[in-house]
Amino acid sequence: MIRRTSVPSPAQSREYYVDAAEAARFLSMHPRTLHPVMTEWLTAEEAAAHLKVRPRTLLLWVRQGRVPAHRLSGVRRCVWRFLRSELDAMLTPSSAGAAQEEAC
Repeated sequence: MIRRTSVPSPAQSREYYVDAAEAARFLSMHPRTLHPVMTEWLTAEEAAAHLKVRPRTLLLWVRQGRVPAHRLSGVRRCVWRFLRSELDAMLTPSSAGAAQEEAC
């Protein structure tokens, strides 16, 4: 059971008392992940390191349309962000392409 320990005034923060059994039950129903969540969005430098190319090469590929990228608004220059899943999908050969190569 959650109980308020004191009646807060507008200037004070609210303080609550939670007993250990209630906290354990809540955490068992709502487990937390203890490892940090990796972000899916990569900067140009991070995406270039992921693809093992130089950032300049990656940006050239973006302009050529060879790499999926998302443009952010920029005043002086283009700012690009990349989804890790899209880069991985680009690197993985498609099953349709492999089947066509086997047929030939």
